[in-house]
Amino acid sequence: MSSDIEHNPGVVVSMGITESKVPMLRATTRWDYVSRFLAVWKEYVRFQIYYGVLLILGIYLLFVQPVLAVPALAGAAYFYQLKEFRKERTLRSKRTVIIGH
Repeated sequence: MSSDIEHNPGVVVSMGITESKVPMLRATTRWDYVSRFLAVWKEYVRFQIYYGVLLILGIYLLFVQPVLAVPALAGAAYFYQLKEFRKERTLRSKRTVIIGH
C-alpha cells in the first residue's frame, strides 16, 4: 500500500509550533462562560427583531410602495443571515466546554 503523499507530489507533511497567549482549554466558572457569550446572544436577538420588522415592512411596502420594498426586503435578508450566524455560534454550538467550579 502506498500513501497519498507518493501519489500527490504537492502534498507536504509539516508541523508548526505556535505559542498561544490564551490557553486553548481554559477552565472557567459558569458565569465567565455565560458572560463571554451573552453579547453574541444579545446580537442574535437584536438581529432577529430587525429581520422580523424589515420583513413585515417589506411585505407591506410591496403593495403600497414597491420601490421601497426592495431595500426593506434586502435588509431583511441581510439581517436573516446575521441572525443565522449568531445562532450557529451560540445556540447550535457543538463545542466541548470545560467549566471549573
